[in-house]
Amino acid sequence: MSQVLPPFFIVLAGLVLVLSIYAFWTSVRGLLQASAKAVTSTSVRSEARLALIDEKASLLKALRELQFERDMGKLSEQDYDALNTRYRMRAKQVLRELDQQLGDFQDKAQALVDNQLKGASRVQKNSAQAEEG
Repeated sequence: MSQVLPPFFIVLAGLVLVLSIYAFWTSVRGLLQASAKAVTSTSVRSEARLALIDEKASLLKALRELQFERDMGKLSEQDYDALNTRYRMRAKQVLRELDQQLGDFQDKAQALVDNQLKGASRVQKNSAQAEEG
């Protein structure tokens, strides 16, 4: 019996070690997958936002160049009006899309501001009551 106990405890310790490593690995893998999903969704949103910002800049530049070409006499009024309308319509779409991407953040920011204002009004009310009393 004394010869069986040491190998039994060695096997038991090895099994506990393997199970511990497995449990640790599954928890780490879950954390890594969650952070990878967060990074992916953020980077996709960021890439789309950067593309819109680049497009906005190029549209503004195109509008300035269009105005310049008209002023130089290289572009007729009819062509200018058509291109100007097209560029401005696309610029409005881009700006709307940029604003929509910020919608969630604007709501959160508004909630934070409201909470701070409520806290400030309470402090003012308490200090006014303290001065009266």
